[in-house]
Amino acid sequence: MQGATASDLDAAENHTGYRWPDEVRELFRLQSDSIEIVPMFRLLSLDEAITTWDMWMQINDDLRERWPEGSAPDESAIRAAPAGSPAEVFVPELIPIADDAAGTSLCVDTRGGLLHGCVAEYSASAGGSRPLWSSVSAMVADVVDAIRVRGTFQGEWTPTICLGRVSSSTVLTIR
Repeated sequence: MQGATASDLDAAENHTGYRWPDEVRELFRLQSDSIEIVPMFRLLSLDEAITTWDMWMQINDDLRERWPEGSAPDESAIRAAPAGSPAEVFVPELIPIADDAAGTSLCVDTRGGLLHGCVAEYSASAGGSRPLWSSVSAMVADVVDAIRVRGTFQGEWTPTICLGRVSSSTVLTIR
């Protein structure tokens, strides 16, 4: 199964309103099957990424209405902050690339600054975002290095490789 086309990626970027880093476009261009690259986090297809982005935007709209007047986080300040800065609420500049199906997404932060393109973990219930890797390629390299030396990455995860087949697709799970 083929990943996203250039026109699919252009449409997705237009939907979010942000130019994505080239390696994010490449990630969606190359993959379309279910791959759990970080324990508990399954890489999203392009369509799933847009659906997840829309979901987070809707959650933000719903939450914004519930904040007592004057207590909501300053979304414009969060959006103006450099990439990798904490985001107490989901901002459109966060592009989901993986999801744990329990309310946390790995997102590429497209805000400006030195960490533009970093991979951040975002969870509304955990209070926002925190950067984990400087880029998608750094995330992949971290996982590969941990597999190679049978060590941990991010100080908590030990990868194991489980190959399996689901229908006609090969599934790679790294736990």
